[in-house]
Amino acid sequence: FSASPLAVVFFVTFVVAGGTDSVDMDGLS
Repeated sequence: FSASPLAVVFFVTFVVAGGTDSVDMDGLS
């Protein structure tokens, strides 16, 4: 996973807050 630190923090926060369902809805999984 290659991205800026801010993007990493956002991604982790997004997954923790939304779970795998939200990740799947956004087409990231």
